[in-house]
Amino acid sequence: MRRAATNPGTDKYTQQQQIEDWPADRLEEGFPLAPAPAGRVPLIEIRALKKAFGSRRILRGIDADIFKGETFVILGGSGSGKSTLLRLVAGFEAADGGSIEIGGRDMAGL
Repeated sequence: MRRAATNPGTDKYTQQQQIEDWPADRLEEGFPLAPAPAGRVPLIEIRALKKAFGSRRILRGIDADIFKGETFVILGGSGSGKSTLLRLVAGFEAADGGSIEIGGRDMAGL
């Protein structure tokens, strides 16, 4: 069974379309990363991270910097890729594209 996309603003499933087929104007635009504070190096750097399961694209180019001691929050609806992102950072899944660096070490392929 394939999961249908949710309708933004509700928890109801949209039966007409899968999220892969949604028009670009319905997808949320990401905000560009702000420059890192002077003298601070991110503990975790995520760049253009992509992950798909079959034809279903879950992560479509995620960028993030996480600094030591920082509280980092991941918000999103059911099926939006929160757990997939965490599984990629933890090394439980392999990314389809992009990079994850932890402490300056590229974690791809580990």
